[in-house]
Amino acid sequence: MTMADELCDVCHVNLPIGVASTMVPYSCAYCRQCLLWNAQPDIVFETWYDDVGVEFNKMASGFPDSVVTFQGGAYISYRQWALRKAAVTTS
Repeated sequence: MTMADELCDVCHVNLPIGVASTMVPYSCAYCRQCLLWNAQPDIVFETWYDDVGVEFNKMASGFPDSVVTFQGGAYISYRQWALRKAAVTTS
């Protein structure tokens, strides 16, 4: 758990209501909204990106579009997140 700023580790906006495990061996503080969305912190998406990047066919069918994180004031899918990251790192 990080929660260094006493805010949700996913959206960094709302107050957390508790700590939960993510889709990788990592626990973080979740606000109610991020918990309802089952949103993942950036560290989860960074881990996946290091492994599969934008090769979405290496992930289970539908997975890149169904798992979300919070960025820029909105919940976005792994596919959206990874494509943005790839565009930034190649430019």
